[in-house]
Amino acid sequence: MEKKSIVVGCVFFLSICLISFVTDDSPVLQQRLIRYFQKLDECPQEKLYLHVDKPYYAAGEKIWLRGYLVNATSHQDNEMSNFIYVELVDRNDSVMVRKKFKRDSCGFSGCLPLSPELSSDQYYLRGYTSWMRNTDSSFFYLRNIEIRNAIARQIESSVSYQTDDEKSVVAVIRFTDQQQEPIADMKVKTRLKEADKTRKTDVLKTNEQGEIRFRFSKNSVVCRNNPCIEVEFIDDIYVYQRKFFLPPFTDDYAVTFFPEGGNLLSGQLQTIAFKAQHESGFSESVTGCVVNQRGDTLVPIITQHDGMGMFSLLPVPGDSYFAKVISSKGIEKSIPLPEAQSQGLTLSLVTVKNVVHYKVLSTESTVWPDSLFVLAHTRGQLKYLYPVTRETSSGSVPAEVFEDGITHFLLVDPEGQPISERLVFFLKPRYDRWSVESDGKKKMPRQPVDLKINLSDSTRSDLSGLFSVSITDRSQVSPDTLSDNILSNLLLTSDLKGYIDRPGYYFDNPDRAKLHYLNLIMLTHGWSRHKFERMVEDPVVKISHFLERGQYVSGWVRSAMNKPRKGAIVSLVAPALELSQFAETDSEGRFLFNPPAFHDTVDFFLSVKPKNTFDKSEVLVDRDSFPLSLNNQPYRIEPSRYSEAYLENSRDTYFEEGGTPIFYLKEVVVTAKQKAKRVSSFSGGAADYVQKAEALKQPGVTTVLDALRRIGSLNVSAGGQITLRGKEPLILVNDVSISGDFDLLNRIAVEELDEVRILKGAESVIVTGLGSQNGVVIITLTTDFVPEPKPNYSMARFKKLGFSSDKEFYTPVYDTPESRKSVKKDLRSTVYWNPRLSMDSDGTCSVRFYTSDHPGDYHIVIEGIGSDGRICRYESDLKE
Repeated sequence: MEKKSIVVGCVFFLSICLISFVTDDSPVLQQRLIRYFQKLDECPQEKLYLHVDKPYYAAGEKIWLRGYLVNATSHQDNEMSNFIYVELVDRNDSVMVRKKFKRDSCGFSGCLPLSPELSSDQYYLRGYTSWMRNTDSSFFYLRNIEIRNAIARQIESSVSYQTDDEKSVVAVIRFTDQQQEPIADMKVKTRLKEADKTRKTDVLKTNEQGEIRFRFSKNSVVCRNNPCIEVEFIDDIYVYQRKFFLPPFTDDYAVTFFPEGGNLLSGQLQTIAFKAQHESGFSESVTGCVVNQRGDTLVPIITQHDGMGMFSLLPVPGDSYFAKVISSKGIEKSIPLPEAQSQGLTLSLVTVKNVVHYKVLSTESTVWPDSLFVLAHTRGQLKYLYPVTRETSSGSVPAEVFEDGITHFLLVDPEGQPISERLVFFLKPRYDRWSVESDGKKKMPRQPVDLKINLSDSTRSDLSGLFSVSITDRSQVSPDTLSDNILSNLLLTSDLKGYIDRPGYYFDNPDRAKLHYLNLIMLTHGWSRHKFERMVEDPVVKISHFLERGQYVSGWVRSAMNKPRKGAIVSLVAPALELSQFAETDSEGRFLFNPPAFHDTVDFFLSVKPKNTFDKSEVLVDRDSFPLSLNNQPYRIEPSRYSEAYLENSRDTYFEEGGTPIFYLKEVVVTAKQKAKRVSSFSGGAADYVQKAEALKQPGVTTVLDALRRIGSLNVSAGGQITLRGKEPLILVNDVSISGDFDLLNRIAVEELDEVRILKGAESVIVTGLGSQNGVVIITLTTDFVPEPKPNYSMARFKKLGFSSDKEFYTPVYDTPESRKSVKKDLRSTVYWNPRLSMDSDGTCSVRFYTSDHPGDYHIVIEGIGSDGRICRYESDLKE
């Protein structure tokens, strides 16, 4: 039978279709591969992109955002999750702000408030859903963002670097006051830290210029492990602390080589891509050549774009190869290339005139398996499936079969295991045309500006969709046209691991050169969103986090024997919501409540109804949990281009809106005399046993109950029951009877213990006068003791994070003479933000905003997704 292919997609004039032909030699494998992708589609992934109003911010402002949550395959609006989480995280990976946003009719929108106390530094935004936590956190939304502080300026600090010689560098930290005068003769405690370990502590004094200095060796271990300097003023009046994260001072770099398809084969001419990366994580430029073990020069090496390049090599059996390269700083290296294999198969692809040509390369001695398939999928959707043999090892596919973005080609063996992989990027010509027409009036202070926005596309009849628009003051905010945007994120960075510098560059008027550079990215980024193993079996999808369709309260009830309690009645109470609900546990002891939607943070109370007087069932709640923060993107050394006008205006706006000034003043410390050591009222009499705490504080002893287990005359059962000579004694803690509540002793740390005294028999009655003939255990603590009520495990109190209830973006309206004459300053840097810009089916909409007190040129960015999943973006200056 003639071997034919499965093609899924838009082929020439055909609409989306599926054509399947089963071959004589591999029908089982073919059907299993198809089934694999069908099962994969039953558990779709999500992508989240955040459109923010500006590229950088000032402390005290708000980050206005619009969240686009889409199906990771189709890029159409995803209606699975109804909540997203957005975090602002510092360089220590500590969450500064976390907000939860609820879906409305137009998606997700809101803001993150920035504290006026935030240090001037680089941070990052992270966004995700509960469902996205089932996949690698590397595919959460991530964006580095810089924040400057113009409010807390009584003490300002900055760091600069000077090269002292070829092997060392000097970091200079300068402190100035509010008048920009140097703070001289200030004692500063410093800590040099590396990977959270303190390497050096010192006390320095600032010079006349307000400076302290640190000298580093460029090649020291510290300088290679994200070092930082912590500074702290030693002063009676001011308190000031800050961390300075230092860049890698070394000029070292690494070069990694990537044979196309993953395997370098002897006797086959192959493309080898490479990427040169500086220690900082950014790209490095290198030049050089490939030589063999005899020193013969074979091919030149030169980076073509952002540290990436490629060359062709025909490995000779028995030879080994090295790359001799030199960096832009003049550092030479000799790096071995991957060893050529004598047996193996690998994929090679090239796109010519909108057709993808592939070929399976092999060495002469390679034995081909009985069944091999070349398949291609775009974001998990099967697009092409074709059997190959040694005789039919090449083929062609029209590029229009594939969607925009990354397509993953795989060569699959009979076990369904990929033995060679190749990523390819497709970007079809765009036919959407945007026009933004202003009313043409000269911009005056506090005057209306009317914009008519039109989107046209000859390939689509319905241009409706949901969009967001930001208009910023060009004199205050410099646009960053090369940063990650909705096009570059959804089509490129959201499907790849690894850092891509300035991804917006590839989508800004793409040409042949940029498409070639995108191919280099595909060749040098081996990690993709989808992993494939044993494709003859159904994919294993581990679900540990569920879809958040609503705001749930869940948990389980277990008996005193630690077994699930079925049919237990659980009540949920939330006074702030005037809520009271009941639920019954299932066979696994689980319960679930679906309270009305709530915002901010709410206190809840759970309790389980006991079966009888002796029932000791325990109710446990699934508390809020959040993924660990980790930023895999490097931070830039050079700061963003903040204008002084922007910083001053952000500060003035903060105070205009009632913000509180920030002062770096020491707090007043009130001291008191140390209390006298506690002595038990019964310590004066005779005792059968006296032991100080030091003798009982042995390894493994953490609580007072553990300490009592070390006393031979006492018997402490596994459940915590205490007996003396087979009977239960009276237990006194700081002369207070605990009435048999022995578990309380398990909640007192051994560090609080001072002494244990034991009285037996009649002596206990005579000494204490308490009538305890079973004996007395007198426990004296170094701290005050207030008997706690015994924990009621049938109840639980906890907090749940609700969705954000932030206000809408405020756009002033100056439509009366009084409003235009208002003395309140209008210094907006974002003059207009609308996260719910709705486009009609004919692609038109209108926008009106009012200018600020200093009108000028404006910059507009529109992003969004059409109703058919088409990703849209427009960016331009608005001029008079």
